[in-house]
Amino acid sequence: MVLVPAAPGAWAADDVLEGWDQYKFGMTIEQVRAVPGVAWGETQHEEVKLYDVKFTFLEAAAPAKIGTGTYNLRIDFKPDVGLTRIGLEDKTPVKSIAACERKFTNALSELERRHGALGTNSKVGKTDTPFGTLNNTWRNAPTGSSKYSYLIATMQFKPDDPVRRSIELNAIRKFDDKWVSLRAISPNDITICEVTIGYIDASSL
Repeated sequence: MVLVPAAPGAWAADDVLEGWDQYKFGMTIEQVRAVPGVAWGETQHEEVKLYDVKFTFLEAAAPAKIGTGTYNLRIDFKPDVGLTRIGLEDKTPVKSIAACERKFTNALSELERRHGALGTNSKVGKTDTPFGTLNNTWRNAPTGSSKYSYLIATMQFKPDDPVRRSIELNAIRKFDDKWVSLRAISPNDITICEVTIGYIDASSL
């Protein structure tokens, strides 16, 4: 079953971040499975050796609805902590970089409606690297008060390689040790647009 968002205006801007919809930080796997409306796959396990962390996670059998987009839903758990992260990802192909940005700002508008304005603290300007340039600017959301970073990476890793251009867009709002983040990336191919929403309890990381 697809999750349907509430009608516009149903949420006020949050002062605290407890999770996403009915899924709250600290919930157990059993409590998440007991929430009506979503079918979940089998419980899975993942180990991140770099950080020496083990996760248990669930993936929804059908996509969730955020604004006009549909997102694959994954929820992560840590032993003795419970729910620590809610991830939503949309990899629907697009026809242009502008279309990727529109998909990002559509999600940004929905997140601002729920949680208040998002922003960015990334550094503005151009950075030269051995393989090319990074050019970062800030942009205002088409609606609302949110701002986001717009990074263009122009890279050529070998002299005979073609010059590759990718974009990355980011926005975040922090609530003490919890935050909601939004990211879009179009890596070297304008038909690819990966938009990711993350609800994270950093106190448990």
